[in-house]
Amino acid sequence: MDKGGWNLFITVATALDASTPLTNPYLATPCPNDVAGFPCDEELQRLRRSWWESTDEAERARLNPSTQDFSRSCRSYSLPR
Repeated sequence: MDKGGWNLFITVATALDASTPLTNPYLATPCPNDVAGFPCDEELQRLRRSWWESTDEAERARLNPSTQDFSRSCRSYSLPR
């Protein structure tokens, strides 16, 4: 960037990408985080990991809204009103 030019970060997600807490790339918040602009959030990672490690569909169904609710509460994922 010091010599001019473009700085481009492409983001795209399909319905399949966003269909689970595990595959949704916008919920990936590993610590330390190497993706520029994405937060480090251990609680959101814990919720995603719990969903992935669960073999019980009822438990996964319970965890999915919790993950969605938590991700909405994160400032990084909130859209301006």
